[in-house]
Amino acid sequence: MKTKTIYKTLMAAIFIFSVSACESFLEEENLSGTDSNNYFVDEDSFERVIASIYLELRDAYKTYPTDFLGTDLFIASGFPLNKYNDLSVREDQIKKAWEAYYKVIQNCNTVITRSPDIDISNEIRNSGVAEAKTIRALMYFKLIQQFGDVPLVLEEVNSDKVDYVRESEQLIYQQIISDLEESIETLPVSTDQFGRVTKGMARHLLSKIYLTRGYLSYGNPSDFTRAAELADLIIKSNQYRLLDRYEEVFKSDNQMNDEIIFSIQYTNQVAANGKGNNKHQIAKYSLDGMDGYARISSVYSRPAGFTNATPYLYSLFDEFDAEDTRNEVSFHYTLYAIVDGTNVSTGDTITHYPRVPWTDDQKAAVPYPVINPDEYNDNAYPFFKKFDDFTPYGDNDGTRDTYVFRLAGTYLLGAEAHFKANNTAKALEYINVIRRRAAISETDKSAMEISVDKLSIDFILEESARELAGETERWNDLKRTGKLIERALAFNEDVKYHSTIEAFHLIRPIPQSEIDLSGGSLVQNPGYGF
Repeated sequence: MKTKTIYKTLMAAIFIFSVSACESFLEEENLSGTDSNNYFVDEDSFERVIASIYLELRDAYKTYPTDFLGTDLFIASGFPLNKYNDLSVREDQIKKAWEAYYKVIQNCNTVITRSPDIDISNEIRNSGVAEAKTIRALMYFKLIQQFGDVPLVLEEVNSDKVDYVRESEQLIYQQIISDLEESIETLPVSTDQFGRVTKGMARHLLSKIYLTRGYLSYGNPSDFTRAAELADLIIKSNQYRLLDRYEEVFKSDNQMNDEIIFSIQYTNQVAANGKGNNKHQIAKYSLDGMDGYARISSVYSRPAGFTNATPYLYSLFDEFDAEDTRNEVSFHYTLYAIVDGTNVSTGDTITHYPRVPWTDDQKAAVPYPVINPDEYNDNAYPFFKKFDDFTPYGDNDGTRDTYVFRLAGTYLLGAEAHFKANNTAKALEYINVIRRRAAISETDKSAMEISVDKLSIDFILEESARELAGETERWNDLKRTGKLIERALAFNEDVKYHSTIEAFHLIRPIPQSEIDLSGGSLVQNPGYGF
């Protein structure tokens, strides 16, 4: 029996949640049995419906396979999204991303469509609509980067509509730019409820949208300049600041810090987390069966192995390893036993990944595996550290927030935009701000600076990897800069082995279930089969 996807999603009943002004924006109160037609009546219900948008964002930021795989930094050998050669229109992870994005859009459209009939002040109404339009723009931006032309739905869907058509991504760019320019005028500079949309968040998003459109054939000559201006505004606003040390950004007790512009919220109150956050699983191969490991609440939690890091990612730190803190903060180079095992005790080393290769004699002198950089593979590499979740629950669920935008990313956006606008001096300045912050000591800061002759799109992408690996959608970044095919073939061994990535892979297939349900009104992207 066929089930509806976008159409079912757009018509789904909203799960409404209560809003709290305590340390986390979202506290769950399941009111799914409420009649939605009678519920949207006052300020309290309006705020709860807005909160539902943020809750749906959680799934929209768990699309790791489409965000990361098949790139220079992340790999899952044999997985269609990584190797490209048998990527099907029925690929489940692509369908999940499509559905997650449109589900958020439906909730946004509900707020926008019903807001005129709710008994609230114009100030509250306009602010709520601005939040909804900003998040809707974020979702459409994710959709068009992945799929190209997609259905553009701007009102709540209350009928069994199936004959959607794809609108051009050029038109959708115009729509989301217009929505964001309008919303920025209304959104607050700051909010007491951490995690809600602000001017800074909308400006960062708009900067990235202008930057991305600037590369396209229909982009405007001023797009790069506008992207740079928006990044400059955020940096100069003093609303956010780079923390003094890179490691401070990722401390589990410091997730609501001054560098974060926008994040997806979770809470230590497990009942309010739904399925929880599993981001701590990425770039961690499975340890099941290893002596000294068990699936218990620990720093390693349950490594999944569904999104692995490439050897190239680690090599990016080689040149400046003696001066750059980000390598040590980002990765576990030594794994330790977390339970007593057959041949190890809690705290013993169970695997070591030396940054400088060990000799065979050195390896033979220790009782644990030592894996050199040239021996890394899908089942042996240093674990990601910066997303460690110290309060996991269940088998793989966690409570850590997901950072969407932070000020370091704004500096990198600004650097790329200024570089494309031929302002290399400003681009270099922004890159070196990030690099100086990453220095191990004051005396290392000058060594971390680069000169203008090193500056290029490739270097900016490399610096983004060192600073933001696992945070920003690498697939989209490489596609934007025209580097996806080149860098995937160069640094992803599975892509290189199959060597079947082509230009048509720069747009994902539309889920076949959507094509089937549309009765032919939706047309598949070229190059894809069953």
